[in-house]
Amino acid sequence: VAIERELGDQQPRQQYTLRIKEKLHEVRNLCEDFADPEILRKERVSMRSLIELYDDSDPTEVLVTLFEKLQDYISPPIRFYTYEQMLAKGYSREQILEGPLLQHGFIDEAELEAAQPRTELRSSDIIRVLADIPQVKLVKKILLVGERNFSYVPEGSTSPEDYTRKIKYPWFLPITEGYLPELDMASCQIELQVGGISINSDLQAAITLY
Repeated sequence: VAIERELGDQQPRQQYTLRIKEKLHEVRNLCEDFADPEILRKERVSMRSLIELYDDSDPTEVLVTLFEKLQDYISPPIRFYTYEQMLAKGYSREQILEGPLLQHGFIDEAELEAAQPRTELRSSDIIRVLADIPQVKLVKKILLVGERNFSYVPEGSTSPEDYTRKIKYPWFLPITEGYLPELDMASCQIELQVGGISINSDLQAAITLY
């Protein structure tokens, strides 16, 4: 089970587990039982990259879009819809109302299937996600770093090559079992270029706008 907020101590975690079990038993069928729910912990993931942009690109706007697309890929959100929105998506009345009544709206089953926790992140997939951003011309270098898998480079270093020397498989990042990856925007090191020349970008401003 993925919880949107981070649970620090053990007590809130146990309270959530009890509430989840109560909800499950409210809708269970006869002779049906559920395994104990497991609440996933968060694993922060950051990115080190060098990205070439097209001329006249707004670096802050690019970073905001980049963070949105990265987070949606790394940890796909589960969105709730109104009845009218589900009809507009092509679902019938019977399909929409099937199953237990939810408190916050309706869930698209296809999106729910796609939102399964990822067990690994691959650089090639991230490159495709970034390449879909209209202002991105080329992803020159990229490296994914997870806080529980590998240590960070020495303080002050911004070179992706420094990470490559530490990581056995730089083209993919395994996610620790029982953890849910989450983008750590503040720890990302993203260098943007136009015409091969680095341009100023305000990471903190992009995080604020995100």
